Amino acid sequence: PIFIMPIAVLDSVHVLSEFFDRYRSTGDRTATIKTVMDELFMPMLYTSLTSAAGFLSLALTPIPPVQVFGIFVAIGILVAWLLTIVFIPAYVAFLPAKVFEDFGATHDHEEASWLSKQLRALAPLTSRGAKWILAASVLLLGVAGWGISQIVINDNPVKWFAEGHEIRVADRVLNEHFGG
Repeated sequence: PIFIMPIAVLDSVHVLSEFFDRYRSTGDRTATIKTVMDELFMPMLYTSLTSAAGFLSLALTPIPPVQVFGIFVAIGILVAWLLTIVFIPAYVAFLPAKVFEDFGATHDHEEASWLSKQLRALAPLTSRGAKWILAASVLLLGVAGWGISQIVINDNPVKWFAEGHEIRVADRVLNEHFGG
């Protein structure tokens, strides 16, 4: 799901963003969504097919869990594309007309939301404090790098058990006597 979700969301965002950009000039949602889908159908199809092919190539590895992962992500990508091209236009078509009354209109700063006002107030701080932001980012990157270097990879499930656990003892005895 973590690989499929961004791809599905991006296709939907492309359709809705393009619809948002074009609707104001036409005022006709049916014509606009048809135009948008005509324009985006092939690019979305190609990106979905190439992404699916990339994940499907994992089926060629000799590792069964990776094979299954690749196959299911490839299927998920294609299903997400299909759902996007079917349901997003239908969703737009069935929205009440009231939703589109102020759709795509720009608003003055006086009407800005609380969050918008706060972000506008922060804008000068980010411009003046660029060096501090860069220094903090480099420091954070250094701490992250150190943290990554501290990660211990344990891919031996036997070592997941305590030293005296029956499974660890049995594994040790088997390896000593049978050359494992």
